Amino acid sequence: MLPAKENLIKKIMELMRETGLSEQELAENTGLSQPVISRILRGERELRYDEAKNILDCLLGRLSSIPSKMVASDVATKGERLMKVYVEENLYDVAKRMFEKGYSQAPIYENDVLKGVLTEISLLNMLLSPQKDLRTLKVKDVQAQELPVYPYDTPLQTIAQALRDYYAVLIGRGGKVEGIVTRADFLRLFFEKELAE
Repeated sequence: MLPAKENLIKKIMELMRETGLSEQELAENTGLSQPVISRILRGERELRYDEAKNILDCLLGRLSSIPSKMVASDVATKGERLMKVYVEENLYDVAKRMFEKGYSQAPIYENDVLKGVLTEISLLNMLLSPQKDLRTLKVKDVQAQELPVYPYDTPLQTIAQALRDYYAVLIGRGGKVEGIVTRADFLRLFFEKELAE
C-alpha cells in the first residue's frame, strides 16, 4: 500500500535529491513528460497508482544507499502478515481480503505447494471480463503469475535490482516460501528509517 499523497510526493522529491535525478531525467525514465512530473511534484496534478509505481521503480532502482548489511527478510512481509491464498478459496472472498489489507498480490498454494501469485492485475482482468463473476469463481480459475523466489538472506541490493523487472519477489528458506518483498516494502523501509532519525 502506498503512503498518503503528500508524504509520497515529499518522498519522491527526497529520492530525486538522493539519486541526483532531475525532473527531465525522471520523465525520460518513466515515460511521463517533464511538465507532467513538475505538476505532480507541485501537487497540481493527481498522481495515479501506476505512475507512482513507475516513478518509485525508477528512483529505487537508482538508489545506491541501501544498507549493505540488510537482507530480503529485513523488509519482507512474512509470518502472520503474509497473506496466503489457496486454490479452492472463493475468489470474491480473497479479493475482498486483499482489498481490506491493502495487498496487491498474494501467494497461491495447493496442499502447501506454491502454484503462483494472485495479483491485482489478474483480479482486474477478471472484473473486466463480462462473462466472469468473482462470486462464482475459485482462485484456481485465475491465471497465476510467476515470481522469482530468492533465498531468505539475499542482500537487499540484489532484491532492489530484481524489483526493477518484477513488482514483487518471493523469499524462501529450506524450499518453502516464507515471505514477499514488494516495491512498496522498499518505500516503507525509507519512511521507517526517516521516522527513526
